[in-house]
Amino acid sequence: MNDESSAVLAIKFYQEYLGGETAAMALHKAKNWLRCEATWAEIAKVYESCLSHPLSESNQGILAKALGRIERQENPEVMPFSDVYHWGSLVISGY
Repeated sequence: MNDESSAVLAIKFYQEYLGGETAAMALHKAKNWLRCEATWAEIAKVYESCLSHPLSESNQGILAKALGRIERQENPEVMPFSDVYHWGSLVISGY
């Protein structure tokens, strides 16, 4: 996994978990989203949703920088993290 795919997966996991899913189902949904739906355009929506919450200045800067990079993508419909490398190793254990 790289840093960005890990961050996107973690954000999506917590959105699902805080939305009422069990941890196992939240991880399943987040991994499936990353694998099948997470285009650059969809990832930008996730980042934008994070900016609507109170964040430190450094985290706001990181997200703003990532959004700027996404806006410069030639094809916003590319799914950059669909490969198993980005989501296959994550499991829920110990709960």
